[in-house]
Amino acid sequence: MRFVTGHFEYDRDTLCRRVLADFHKGLPIRLPENYFPDNDPEKQPLFTWRAHANLLYRNWINWVYQMTPYNTDERYLRLLKDLRQRVVEADPDAG
Repeated sequence: MRFVTGHFEYDRDTLCRRVLADFHKGLPIRLPENYFPDNDPEKQPLFTWRAHANLLYRNWINWVYQMTPYNTDERYLRLLKDLRQRVVEADPDAG
């Protein structure tokens, strides 16, 4: 049994570029199985994980957003206080 999570951050050609770079360095390589159609490196790689990658990252960003505690009123007051302080520092007569 194999479990493959892969690299969701990879685009269609990332692995191809890495394989070719290693090949041009003279490193011993094995072509990734089922990455190229019919395992033919002359054909453009399949990009079957795009929707899953987008969903993974969207869900993760949403989770971070939902779990981040913040109070917009408190944040706004802090920014306003900071802005007033900067105005006074820049022009003492303005305060």
